[in-house]
Amino acid sequence: MGLVFVVFATTSNTVESAGRGERLDVVRHSATVSEANALIAEVRVSLSRPARVFVEYDNPAAGRYRTALGSLAAEHVIPILRLRPESPYDYTVYTVRGSDASDAVRGPGGTFTTGVLPAPLASTYWMATGRSSQPLILTDYTIIKGSKFGYFIILDEVGALVWYLPLGTDNAGAVARPPGMENFVFMPYRNSLREFTPLSEVTDWIVEVPRSHHDFFMFDDGRVLFPTRRNLYHDSPESGGSRTKFVYDVLDVWHPATGRVEQVWSAKEAWD
Repeated sequence: MGLVFVVFATTSNTVESAGRGERLDVVRHSATVSEANALIAEVRVSLSRPARVFVEYDNPAAGRYRTALGSLAAEHVIPILRLRPESPYDYTVYTVRGSDASDAVRGPGGTFTTGVLPAPLASTYWMATGRSSQPLILTDYTIIKGSKFGYFIILDEVGALVWYLPLGTDNAGAVARPPGMENFVFMPYRNSLREFTPLSEVTDWIVEVPRSHHDFFMFDDGRVLFPTRRNLYHDSPESGGSRTKFVYDVLDVWHPATGRVEQVWSAKEAWD
């Protein structure tokens, strides 16, 4: 996989703070595209004094977007997401003295070019009919039917690929985004749940839980409810008295804050 990344940097830029007559120096700024992911970039900004920063970036075909307002600091690393592959982007740094982005002062900028997609994604074409009412659509993509390897991908409202995460999976469809939270939870294997950020960083996971199946539900507080299977061995008259394996369902809850898995319901206890 070949990746293209372009860096533009400045040594000193001065912006005027709105309504205060004060000066704030943008000492350096640069943009790079991740070597690990062609659709994730970051803008680094060094200021002469602490201030909040956000970045606007645009491509004529993709549109114009703005990052969230950062915290008060002199050094900033700002992730840039929702990018299209092999596309040039212009970016502009804005500084904010207070806590309100309406106080922003336009600063310097530069350009960067996103990289080349991994071969399985680069050779795939998605076609959308109409325009989605949702700005982003998260789904899974299996390279070969029956294969355990694929990607999670995000398409924008016109069907363009703007994000991906490679993973080996046999149940990639089970995925959710917690309400009011920034991270995702997905089931890469039937015996684990994992949490990852939009920057494709894995932050938490469960392994060696009983075999799970189908989808799961996420509560507002981040707890995850999911079905798993248990085995029960019984001497069955129908099988000539030999031990027979029965499979029954239970419902477990994962508590991300502590890593604890709690069983909350069992078909064995509920039914005859």
